[in-house]
Amino acid sequence: MPKMEFSANERVLCYHGPLLYEARVLKVKEAASDEARDIPKGNQYWIHYKGWKQKWDEWVSESRLLKLTEENLRLERSLNENHRVKEVPDKSTSKDAKNNDPRPTTNSDKGKKVEGRGTKRSRDSVCEPEEGPSKQPVTIVIPEPLKIQLVDDWEAVTRQNQVVSLPRTPTVKSLLEEYERYAVDDSTTPQAKNLIKEVNAGLKVYFDKSLGYCLLYRNERQQYIEIRKKLKGKLASEIYGAEHLLRLIVNLPEMISHTKMEPEIINIVREHVAKILEWLVLEQSRVIQSPYADTSTAYQKINRTI
Repeated sequence: MPKMEFSANERVLCYHGPLLYEARVLKVKEAASDEARDIPKGNQYWIHYKGWKQKWDEWVSESRLLKLTEENLRLERSLNENHRVKEVPDKSTSKDAKNNDPRPTTNSDKGKKVEGRGTKRSRDSVCEPEEGPSKQPVTIVIPEPLKIQLVDDWEAVTRQNQVVSLPRTPTVKSLLEEYERYAVDDSTTPQAKNLIKEVNAGLKVYFDKSLGYCLLYRNERQQYIEIRKKLKGKLASEIYGAEHLLRLIVNLPEMISHTKMEPEIINIVREHVAKILEWLVLEQSRVIQSPYADTSTAYQKINRTI
């Protein structure tokens, strides 16, 4: 067995998505690779995140762990800080933008998450909230056409054993770049341009880090393994498209409500995402695949073993 860099009962810092969290190593082992969960062959550690429920305990590879040192604690703080939007509009600008925001806000929509059969996912596909204090609840209103798409997406993948064709065109990376060109014109201030770039960059990071962890249904696991081998070196945002970007946005409130973002910045991110959703409604027929691709019986059999 290779030398273990960390030992049982040791306090460590562990990457979960793009951020670091304090954790404790409970068990260690050497194991074969688990491509479905991005765990390579070698030393693996069963860790418990400090302050989180036991259901979040997981096996992680050595590459996700850091020693609990002052230097690494500074890195933890730096990563949290870098997740904040660097430039915040002044209050009058923010207020004007909010007043002119044409987002749908009907009484039936306010405060509600996407409902229907498409919201309940298998255990391995849900980005559940991390335990710990949340600064404020975060609500993102999903336009009705996209709610229907999310339900259709769930039906196609989980009931009909279909998948989106990969790589998608346009990809998440391309979509965010397209939206930036759409949202920016000659009247856009440099501050507003920077804000759009910053939030889009943050969404791309969240997507790349969370796709394999919690944005896939079980029926998509084998496809994920195969496409990663085929397009080695490509990021998730360079492979997947609008269908999975929507899944990220649905889970985004839980992701960001437990970060150290200031409430004002969370509101800016929320307003920006709402405008992306409005744009996606306009582009829906172009960016959403219809129908999804059928999978073979052999593929489905392999998926049941993952």
